[in-house]
Amino acid sequence: MNVTHARGDRGMIEAARRVYGLPVPLAWTIAAFPVVTALVFETLIALPSTHAYAMRLQLEDRMVENFTAIAYGIAAVLALVQSIGAWRRGARAGALWSLAAGFVCFVLGGEEIEWGERWLKFRIPDLILRHNVQHEFTVHNLGPLQDLNWWYPFILGVIGAAAIVWHTRQRHDETGVPSLLLPWCIVLIVFSGYDNLTDWFPLNLKVDTIVAELTETVEMLVSFAFAIGIALAMRRDRLRTRRAP
Repeated sequence: MNVTHARGDRGMIEAARRVYGLPVPLAWTIAAFPVVTALVFETLIALPSTHAYAMRLQLEDRMVENFTAIAYGIAAVLALVQSIGAWRRGARAGALWSLAAGFVCFVLGGEEIEWGERWLKFRIPDLILRHNVQHEFTVHNLGPLQDLNWWYPFILGVIGAAAIVWHTRQRHDETGVPSLLLPWCIVLIVFSGYDNLTDWFPLNLKVDTIVAELTETVEMLVSFAFAIGIALAMRRDRLRTRRAP
């Protein structure tokens, strides 16, 4: 292999240009988005003059939650399309992975909007109502699952980062979770991990509270990561097909 090419393969931004056909500015924008978003919301939450505004953005049926649900919906549809395409190409394993990712996005999106309970006004089963912490038609707010709910961004961040480091980068982004999502995984790990850690071992009350109040934004970043990652994987497959002799 050419030495220059091998060195280029090591770079996340270079891989975005070479494998996914992205312009460098767009690749940097995708990579930096989670960091900038988290810091902006942290600043808005920390400043007394903008704290109430930042918290309103994260309320039920407001901007952050709506964007989260929309992103999960887009991701689920994209994953289904990708799964069908992979199956037709004979890539059975890839089709099943895409289908699994789409199912996860569908479930997370449904949970985010309480499966339409507030819009459709249907009666919540008594069994769920009795055990649901927020008295909503959701599974993740059931008592036994509440703790897991707080940890899922961290868990997904760890899984994504591990997949990128030990699979995607080893194959120069030709398969696997797009390496442009590594900064997203790191943000999820840092913020969700810190939030959960300080529930048990408080470090600084002011900082701990600010990070805890970022929970809805972190969940939004999870949904964006799914949508962007699946879209990038589809673009990679499409470009590979075009380049094939």
